[in-house]
Amino acid sequence: MKPITLSDSAKFSSPFLQHVALNGVYTTLRTFYSMRENREMKGWGKRYCSQQEAVREGQGMVISAEKEESPDPGYPLCRHFRYGKKDFRPLNVVIFVMESWSAKYTGILGGERDALPFFSRLSKKGVLLGNFFANGQRSIEAISSIITSVPPCSGMVLSKSGTFAQMPVKFLPTLLREKSYKTFFIHGAKHGSMGLESLAEQTGIETCLSREDIAKEGGRDDGVWGIYDEDAFLYADRLFESQKGPFLAVIFSLSSHSPYRVPSEHFRFYQSDVPDADFLNVLRYSDYALSRYFEEASKRKYFDNTLFVIVGDHTEKAFGGNLHERYAVPCLLYSPSRLDPAVIAKVVTQVDLVPTILDVLRASDNYASFGQSAFSKGPGVGLLSSGDSDVFVKDGWMLASSANTVEESYNYLLASKKSVPSASEAKVAELKREKGHYLQLFHDLIMTNKFYKK
Repeated sequence: MKPITLSDSAKFSSPFLQHVALNGVYTTLRTFYSMRENREMKGWGKRYCSQQEAVREGQGMVISAEKEESPDPGYPLCRHFRYGKKDFRPLNVVIFVMESWSAKYTGILGGERDALPFFSRLSKKGVLLGNFFANGQRSIEAISSIITSVPPCSGMVLSKSGTFAQMPVKFLPTLLREKSYKTFFIHGAKHGSMGLESLAEQTGIETCLSREDIAKEGGRDDGVWGIYDEDAFLYADRLFESQKGPFLAVIFSLSSHSPYRVPSEHFRFYQSDVPDADFLNVLRYSDYALSRYFEEASKRKYFDNTLFVIVGDHTEKAFGGNLHERYAVPCLLYSPSRLDPAVIAKVVTQVDLVPTILDVLRASDNYASFGQSAFSKGPGVGLLSSGDSDVFVKDGWMLASSANTVEESYNYLLASKKSVPSASEAKVAELKREKGHYLQLFHDLIMTNKFYKK
């Protein structure tokens, strides 16, 4: 009983074929409405700098000069890694997108409570991204950011944006399908929920599996959202073991979403006298579900040839405080046969995961991204969505601002000191200038359709 959107035509990997399923009157009115009534492209009329300056400065923030080449100046973020074709490692890629996982409750990240003890233990065996941020505050924004490598600022969410939906881009699933990968999107909610499957199909994912599929194999339903995480994850494990070639899978958890239900009283680790006990309990349960997956997967043939990415989708906003707590989520890269344990301290966000994955795979294909590999040099930057505002992150500073107003500044590296100084006028001006370069490049490439060269 929901009205159709542009993404409901996403049954083809080509955006041109998708639009054949629609009509000009509908798409024109729908896009006009999005731009007028919603926040899509709001504030894009303001220019922060010239196009040439945006390209020069923006490229420097995003492209890893020591690792990548951008061969066409007309498409400044379309590039490839300097690997040879024979260097490619056809690892399976499994991305766990964990509902409401927050750094604030992750012990290995210094959280005030460790509600994710298995993740903290596993992190000592993988590459922990120590300063990792969600690009948005909703699940659909996170999944769009992770798969498309485009931040959700100004409504740029693939399944929601008429502008973004018309961009002919090869996203990660399509790139890997061209290398004979099978591609999956797995979630425990019912078919069609939250527009997740439409988004997945738009990015080139072939097979979407949901509550109806998992229930056939005995998956237990929580009565609100869908299948409990443990059953959904173990279903995924059995599916992966049956594959004959390499695969990419995105698994979206749901058990740690409100109203915070657990399968039994056994999983009530925190009593009611503990602040936020219900939320902490579902975090612990989802962490337990992940431990059960790895317990079983470690026995499988596919395990040693897989890159696992475990990433929070967004923080639980109800319990967020300062800017850092509102956006900092855990993220781990785990591949025991390929990655040595390490902690990367640079700023990394969800849009950086595509180049990071391609770097680990040693892929040399052309791709487009507003992020850079976590393994590249430099401090890293992030552009996070906050309603009609954005949060720019660099060198420990977080600056929340709109086109005309600075709302808040915060330095999470100084947070352990008794007083956390706000940014000086000079620092605010520097951060605004750098954010302006990034934003202007973002606006220019999307408006001129110069993000990806076919």
